[in-house]
Amino acid sequence: MQVQRFIQPTLIEYMATTPVVIVEGARAVGKTWLLRELQKANLIAASFTLTEPTQLAAATDNPLAWLRSLPTPFAIDEAQLLPELPLALKALLDETDESVRCVLTGSAAIGQTGLGGTDPLARRSARLTLEPLTEAELAATELRPWSVIDLLFDGSPTIGKTVPLPLDWAERMIRGGLPRYRIMNAGRSLRALHRQIEQDIKAVLTDDVLPGERNDSRIAHDVLTHLLMHPGGELNTTAISKSIGIDTRTVNRYIDILERRFLLDEIPNFHRPSKKSSRTTAKCYPADSALSGSVLLATGRTMTDAMTRGGMMETHIVQQIKAHLGWAEIDVNLTHWRENKNGRTSEVDLVLEDNQGRLVAIEIKAAGAISSSHFKGIRAFKNYYGERFHRGFVIGTGEQAVAFDKDLWALPLTSLSNLELWNAPEVPERISTNDPKSASELEKEDVLPALEEAQIFISYTHQDQDSSTGGDIRQFAADVVDALDGLHGRTVKLFLDVKDVGWGEDLWSRLDQELQASTFLMPFISPRYLKSDGCRREFTSFSEAAQRNASEQLLLPLIWITPPALRSETLTDPVVERLKSTLYLDVTAARRADRGSADYGNLVELVADRLEQVITDREALTNSPADSVSTKLPDGEPEPGFDEYLANAEALLPQTEEALETFVQDFTDLGEALKESFAGLQTKNPTQLRASMVRVGSALKQPNEKLTISAHEATRVWDQLLTNLNRGFSLYSEMDASEMPPDFVETLQSWADQLEAIDSAEVEGIAQQMPKMSSKLAPTSKALLSAVGTLRSMETSIRSWLTAVGQPK
Repeated sequence: MQVQRFIQPTLIEYMATTPVVIVEGARAVGKTWLLRELQKANLIAASFTLTEPTQLAAATDNPLAWLRSLPTPFAIDEAQLLPELPLALKALLDETDESVRCVLTGSAAIGQTGLGGTDPLARRSARLTLEPLTEAELAATELRPWSVIDLLFDGSPTIGKTVPLPLDWAERMIRGGLPRYRIMNAGRSLRALHRQIEQDIKAVLTDDVLPGERNDSRIAHDVLTHLLMHPGGELNTTAISKSIGIDTRTVNRYIDILERRFLLDEIPNFHRPSKKSSRTTAKCYPADSALSGSVLLATGRTMTDAMTRGGMMETHIVQQIKAHLGWAEIDVNLTHWRENKNGRTSEVDLVLEDNQGRLVAIEIKAAGAISSSHFKGIRAFKNYYGERFHRGFVIGTGEQAVAFDKDLWALPLTSLSNLELWNAPEVPERISTNDPKSASELEKEDVLPALEEAQIFISYTHQDQDSSTGGDIRQFAADVVDALDGLHGRTVKLFLDVKDVGWGEDLWSRLDQELQASTFLMPFISPRYLKSDGCRREFTSFSEAAQRNASEQLLLPLIWITPPALRSETLTDPVVERLKSTLYLDVTAARRADRGSADYGNLVELVADRLEQVITDREALTNSPADSVSTKLPDGEPEPGFDEYLANAEALLPQTEEALETFVQDFTDLGEALKESFAGLQTKNPTQLRASMVRVGSALKQPNEKLTISAHEATRVWDQLLTNLNRGFSLYSEMDASEMPPDFVETLQSWADQLEAIDSAEVEGIAQQMPKMSSKLAPTSKALLSAVGTLRSMETSIRSWLTAVGQPK
């Protein structure tokens, strides 16, 4: 039986846009089959597996040379067997300007070094998890992927249509979704299947799928068995410790091992209580329901037992939902909800949160007849989260969908596998082809939120959110919005990009036309934020659009982890310089504070109070008659008009051009001096090498100082020019492009082209390695990296402004 995987089109789409696509998943889940399909379609030239001793030996001996020898695009199966592979692949991407395309698959996590570690392929890779087969895939007769996630958010259940539950639905849950158990051994008895699963678990626990990992297979088996016996239970590591007689820290370490081998899934609590780790309040599920089914049946439990049936059904549905996330159009976070307040516990089995902050609550009941009482947890959740609540569903074993309220439904289990039980999401009515709006404008109307009411966009780097040192940024932002509502009665929409993507050009390109007084960007500033090209672009684009709209207060930066550059008075970074001139708030103490502590609460209220003040001020300004708005500067002089701002800008052109030319020349000179110094460097012994590094550092000192000065001057005069341009634009926002002097526009376009033509990538790569070679080279490294940031920020600023006034980029 051949089953088409719904994730396959998503994988192909990622391959077209991303240098490295990583497909991870349990042993025998179908990764190798996917690679064969890609090879049949000529989407990869060749596939190599590191389980083959000759390939592993060649790759281990010299990973970079081995990668260079592979035909592209290539695929590497079981890539986790070579820990050095991600770094070697990064080096290959660096030297080929990311022209290489490849797919890596693994039965354990690839390229991630655990909590607080770094991923060498970050920003150059896309990760997919291949989950066990879903009932939707097994029922499909052709490859037409659809995701129940999209339907839960924007579709509507078909009321009145009856679809009987398959007679073998309980056995389907026991057999799970791994092809080896569901398809290849479909005819075997459940007892024989149990023996097969037990053998496979022992093999996975003894295999060296993660080289160098310390693993006692007996302890791993005991921890896994305990968790498989309680599918959907909370991860109470203390109880596990007492049950099997090992230390709690050891339990936690083995849970990590089991998750890295894709035997367990952990789902965090949407509400994270103070003074508790996320694991303490998480729920745990087997990666495939067959794993729990085998262990439960081996102990004499059957599906007639209510607790067993409930746990297996919840595991089965979680397994379906997790898989559908992989190819859904909507980006979603998956959690559960459990909260204890005033001695009363409320909970919901699953919570889905999309990137607009909409919440869908799902309760799972192993019952055919769903009553209003089954919605008790969902209604409590709705009361807690108010307008963020979007929909609620109770999934049971009935035969048809039932509406209990405008946003509450009971769904049959078959709604996860039968598209006929859904009405497609409503699509906004299209207007005739004679409408003057372009196709791209119509597309944006469908996917972007209307910029009409109070809303806050959060800008942050996911490396901070996902690391052990970065704190919970998303939770802090949600708490600020809750405080706005609770303290000031102010309801705002919070937009979080829950996957590793930025808000993108679609939103920023609309800001100059549609930026409202209640649309805020709240960036969480950290050292990683300032290193992220995407975050810097978000900050710069919004900042300049706000300035052009005379709405600078709409940018409210929060210092989450203080960047050293913020305290520096010598190095120049355009984003840092702009940040220093913006009214920001220091909330660094919130990152480590308990969520229930007074310190944390005070910082949440501080940010909420500032937002309320600014929103109120902006509303007052927006609602005031035009002639009542003050046009006086602080010294009593009237504000310059558009023609005066434009004249100031034209007067600054020669000075800016000269500063820019000097800066570019100094950057080029330092780059050449750097290459010459390293070309003549001879490595002999450590003493001679150290002396050589000292000489190189001395030789680079003067060009380094020149670059620092010229970069600062270029930034200063460009900011003056840009301020005049933006303030003039804010007074004449409907200016026709033809009213801009042609030579003025040509000059700016020429500058942008000149900056783009500079090949800074090679110099940047060398600069990043310099401090590792010698501390004597650290000053030059900082100057170069700062200069690269200046080059890119200035080019972004110029092109952003040209786009704003209707000029081509």
